[in-house]
Amino acid sequence: MYRNAVKAISRARTHNNYEIVFRTTARHGLLLMVGKAREGVDYIALAIHDGRLHLRFDLGSGPAHVISDQQIDNGEWTTVKINRKMNIGSLQVNNGLIKTATSPGLTNHLNSDGMLWLGGVDYRPRGIGLYKSFFVPFVGCVASAKIHDELIDLRADALNSPVVRSCNGR
Repeated sequence: MYRNAVKAISRARTHNNYEIVFRTTARHGLLLMVGKAREGVDYIALAIHDGRLHLRFDLGSGPAHVISDQQIDNGEWTTVKINRKMNIGSLQVNNGLIKTATSPGLTNHLNSDGMLWLGGVDYRPRGIGLYKSFFVPFVGCVASAKIHDELIDLRADALNSPVVRSCNGR
């Protein structure tokens, strides 16, 4: 668990920007969760489902969903970039085509508890419409993660005690 900003807590934002470099052979697993999903409301979630990346976000007036074209469960290094401005979210894998989705309604702020979960969450919210794979812990290697273009120190910036081992090859 990390703060949703490297230098300050961010509780409600009109934009979010994340980048994760990872590799896995797992067909399912959560990479990122931020918002108030524990309470069944606003969230941004990125997970592997059937070997593809799924970005889902809800700002309080209905979900938006983007699915990557690429299979990423091949053990190769993958760079994923997530960007959300107002109610439009985008997903880009390995500098490929940017895919977007728009959250319905008039809301465009992500109300957040200020926490960012990488690799899994310690809760299972009900009623927010996420696949079970969004709550399977990530199995693989995360070489780096950025929040708003600032690199996270996966050990020093953690607010809990994650199991973080070194990655080979990156």
